[in-house]
Amino acid sequence: MFGDLLKKLRSDRKLSLDQFVKEINSRYSTSFSKSMVSRWENNLTDPKMEAVRIIADYFDVSLDVLLENSSDDKNKEQFEFESFINDPENNLFFKELLDAPDERIKELRQIWEIIKRASESDEK
Repeated sequence: MFGDLLKKLRSDRKLSLDQFVKEINSRYSTSFSKSMVSRWENNLTDPKMEAVRIIADYFDVSLDVLLENSSDDKNKEQFEFESFINDPENNLFFKELLDAPDERIKELRQIWEIIKRASESDEK
């Protein structure tokens, strides 16, 4: 549900309810209140479509992700991927990766394969 996704996005960014409300109101000149966002997160009420658009923009996720039923595995996987990519700590890495030379990206892939193999053998 929308509220569960909103709460996960906010907590993934390590934002308190108060921080989130202050930041989104400042950035978009909105007047969201903590109690309003809390009701959304607890699935007590649904936000208006304009609020959903603002929230999607704020978290840099698609409207589809916010509005789709979270029980759908494909949408859940897409949501988790977008949350991971948009996490500020991970986002910095991926932005730097875009500017990396092809040879460095190839090396990173090789390193990742080594890590995966080591992890798989640890599980056995």
